[in-house]
Formats: sequence, structure tokens, C-alpha cells
Amino acid sequence: MSSFGDQCKKVFLDNTAGRLARFSGYGHRAAQKFLGQQAEIPDDLRGRIDLQALILMNHDPAGKIQAAVGEAVAKGVAEEAIASRLSVICKKLTGTDIS
Repeated sequence: MSSFGDQCKKVFLDNTAGRLARFSGYGHRAAQKFLGQQAEIPDDLRGRIDLQALILMNHDPAGKIQAAVGEAVAKGVAEEAIASRLSVICKKLTGTDIS
């Protein structure tokens, strides 16, 4: 069985602690403690992460996004133009600016 930290890294590919904090509603420091096995992980949070990992095993949008980006680049769309669109999508999803 995967550790909680391993599961979180499967779900959140970057900025794991920050994304876990926003996903869970716990603070950033609490998320760091959960990931470092320095605090007991609430059962409901563990369940939500396990569910996300399972869903992503069967439907990971990253591959589709990467394919769409590759197709756009092949057609001549500038990388910065693509990145700006991804930034807008991220902002709509999470409220976080990645520009």
C-alpha cells in the first residue's frame, strides 16, 4: 500500500504541500506535517486522496492536455500563447495565478 505522501504526489504532481492544503482546507503547515508523517492524517482526507488517485489512474487529463499542446505547437501556436491559456484555465480552476 502506498504511503499518504506517495498518494499525494500521484495526485498533485507539483507543489504537493500547497495543493494538498488548498484541496483539504487545512493550512500549509498542517499539509507539510501530513506529508512528513508528523501528524495524524484525518481518515476523510486519506479517503479523498485515495479516491483522487484511483480516478486519475483511469482518467488523467494530463495526457490529453499534453497532446493538445503538442498539436497546437505543431500548428505554429507560440508556447507563450499556449501558456497564457493554460494560466487562465488554472486561474478558473483554482483561483491561483500561475503567470
